[in-house]
Amino acid sequence: MESFSRHRLGAKSYIVRGKCNVDSFCSSSHGALENGKNYDAKNMMHTFRLLHMALEILSGKGLLVNRSHDREELLKIKSGAYSYEELLDRANRLILEIEAAGSGCNLPERLDGDRLACLRISLRRSFDKLAPWTPSIL
Repeated sequence: MESFSRHRLGAKSYIVRGKCNVDSFCSSSHGALENGKNYDAKNMMHTFRLLHMALEILSGKGLLVNRSHDREELLKIKSGAYSYEELLDRANRLILEIEAAGSGCNLPERLDGDRLACLRISLRRSFDKLAPWTPSIL
């Protein structure tokens, strides 16, 4: 049996054709079941890291790349210490917190694309002056 799923990358969509082989998604090559759970624990850890970062940004703490304050919790998730249902419940609670923090946030609804492009070029030129040996990616 074949299935199709639609994905979006950028502005264009594409269709992925699959064999509906659920076992293939639970193989160690996809990172799932290495911890004896029925989910990809590494992916789940990154999901929680991003949810925490979103909440921190919207709460006014800024972009905290160093995760030493929640490292142990993230490693527990990665090791499979929680059931899938527990993690879904926690993720849903975090999403509610993010939505609440976002409602009182003063970030603009839309970004100015031209301003961002100018900023990107300016940052790249500054970086090139500091490290001229790196290849340009503009």
